[in-house]
Amino acid sequence: MLAVSVAGCGLPGAVVAGSVTAGPMCPTAQCEPLAAPGINVRLTGPNGNLDAVTDGAGRFSVIVPSGSYAVALSGTLPNNRYVTGTFADFGGPKRITVGPGSWVTLRFVLDSGIR
Repeated sequence: MLAVSVAGCGLPGAVVAGSVTAGPMCPTAQCEPLAAPGINVRLTGPNGNLDAVTDGAGRFSVIVPSGSYAVALSGTLPNNRYVTGTFADFGGPKRITVGPGSWVTLRFVLDSGIR
């Protein structure tokens, strides 16, 4: 993940970065959630939509203007091609507010539906 410092640069924006995982990924045993690559993280705010896509490790980052944003996730879960589209329910914040020069770290967990 690219680390970008906006503090002290006079930029009015903020960095929003984080990760998306999915789990459980096995029905009978305790197993760790998997990174969720290719998930679109959409932030909808005062200037419209800003999108970031998770990398192979499930990480993302995007520079956004200061303001309040609704968060939406969409894509296809790893190892479960049947769970696709916009996720109505996920673990993590559904709304964020960022100030100038701030760095916000978000962690999202998608329910795989596997039991």
